[in-house]
Amino acid sequence: MNWTVQHIETILWVTGLFTASVGLMALAPTLGLRIMFKEERPSPLLVFVFRHWAVVVASLGALLILAASQPALRTPIIIAAGIEKAILVLMVLSNLGSTDFAKWALPAAIVDTVCVVMYVMYLLATQPVA
Repeated sequence: MNWTVQHIETILWVTGLFTASVGLMALAPTLGLRIMFKEERPSPLLVFVFRHWAVVVASLGALLILAASQPALRTPIIIAAGIEKAILVLMVLSNLGSTDFAKWALPAAIVDTVCVVMYVMYLLATQPVA
């Protein structure tokens, strides 16, 4: 049996908690912008968009945690989370040479890459062969 299949509950809990922790940034978006992107004086629009992003990502983390105990929900939630994480990775990589914020987001992109790899391994191991 595939390692990810054997440990999917733990994988979903850990990656879900990590993902949901971004929601803390919604409570203190100015601090979050300063820590994550070195943004010292964010505009009200940037604070609004950042807060919304934090809530959306936290919601995805909560869904990953839910999927740990609900096998029927795993595939669609893992696919949605994998797509979101893969897009973040691509966005960071495509901006690495041109912006400072991409360098600061690189650790998150590395973690998300690991998540995507585990999610794909799980999906490939659990999908019926046509």
